[in-house]
Amino acid sequence: MGLFGTVAKTVFFAVPVSATFFDLIGTIVSVEGVSMQPVLNPDSARHRSTDYVFLNRWAANSLQFQRGEVVSLV
Repeated sequence: MGLFGTVAKTVFFAVPVSATFFDLIGTIVSVEGVSMQPVLNPDSARHRSTDYVFLNRWAANSLQFQRGEVVSLV
């Protein structure tokens, strides 16, 4: 089969699995700037900082929200 066949099999398996995971379960994104202070990036006024958050699409699809949670419209 060779190297090309192995790479092709890996890509054809990994891309749909990754896309399904990110679409149904969630993804990790970065938050920069002062728009979410003080919850996220509390020190960004003094220096550039980045926080990373997990966007839980599983809970969003099942409408499991609680008071005080940050909601992102993607």
